[in-house]
Amino acid sequence: EHNAKQLRQYKLATLNFVGQLLSSKGFLNKVMTQGNASEVFTQRMQPYYLQAVEIILKIVTYFTEFRDTYSVSKDAVPGIAKFWRAILKVVYDVLDKVNALLPLDAFVNVISELIQHTDSAIRRKAMNIFNEKIVSFEGHAPEGSEDILVKMINNLTLVIQKESTSLSSEEDSAVNKQSALLCIASLAKILGNLYPGQFAEAIPIIIGADSLQSGNPQLQISSL
Repeated sequence: EHNAKQLRQYKLATLNFVGQLLSSKGFLNKVMTQGNASEVFTQRMQPYYLQAVEIILKIVTYFTEFRDTYSVSKDAVPGIAKFWRAILKVVYDVLDKVNALLPLDAFVNVISELIQHTDSAIRRKAMNIFNEKIVSFEGHAPEGSEDILVKMINNLTLVIQKESTSLSSEEDSAVNKQSALLCIASLAKILGNLYPGQFAEAIPIIIGADSLQSGNPQLQISSL
């Protein structure tokens, strides 16, 4: 019963509302109060955070694919193409606000789940989010978080191994491996001097058949 323009406006209004809710002082105060009052609150909320991030990443994937397909179609309207670029910024803003609600340990747990997702695009975007978080630390891991972050090294090397046997295209698999290698490199910058042993354990995978000795030049460069 509604035309395409109305449906686009509805999607944008919905996402704007979610963004406003996630940044409202009343909502944030409630989350903070619950977190301070109960140690199990974050643990109880984690499945909901995981579901929220997963859904947002699916929206990002769908909107991006639609935008790219539409923008090169012969009937593309510049104003509509501009809308899809703009709404993606809103989606990413919502994603940032959801991530801001998560304590670091819960954030790492959510990412650990998502990098095992059946959708290769979600695996890649989850690793990109994780890397952005590590880069935001500006060379120093938050105090007390080192052990949590170090555990991700093994998770990321497992991603590299599993991508070689996944059903994804060869190109997708290579890009995802590069994302995992970038995360390991970012972790090494802030933790390499403190935990050399854990990084040393990753070297056989990084220089092995799944990475450096693969036939993909870009993947070889990332491995180096």
